[in-house]
Amino acid sequence: MSIFFAGVLSSLVAVFIVFLAKNQVHHVVNLVFFKVYPKISGKWQIIHLTEGEKNESKTRDVMELTQFGSKVGGLNRTYDGDRVVVEDKITGNITASGVFKFSWESKTSEHHDYGTAFVRILTQKKEMRGYVITMCCNCEANPAFGEVLIKKIE
Repeated sequence: MSIFFAGVLSSLVAVFIVFLAKNQVHHVVNLVFFKVYPKISGKWQIIHLTEGEKNESKTRDVMELTQFGSKVGGLNRTYDGDRVVVEDKITGNITASGVFKFSWESKTSEHHDYGTAFVRILTQKKEMRGYVITMCCNCEANPAFGEVLIKKIE
């Protein structure tokens, strides 16, 4: 009977170790690399610029980013008022020097947008500025190149 209880106890310990490894490893990685990579998790608003000035547009782009060490992922949502018009999946990396390079592609089959951006973190990690190139595979338009300012909103 004691062998049975030892087996049950060892199984419970194994389940606990697997749970910790599965759910807590990302916290340990973030603690180890806390001072290496700038933290950019959260909500950011993308502002498209023309010659350094803000473009006037009815739509707005909001990125929701999550970070694991140098890897960054998330979603970009384009809003028209309060309605989500387009939702894109974001994947990218951040360097120790504060350069964030990321790509996105549409999640839905109605939109065929793809793009890449290179931005650098500015002013106390509350803004990023850089360049994007986008391509619409459904449109006949040429790839678009532009400057962006990205501001932290949460």
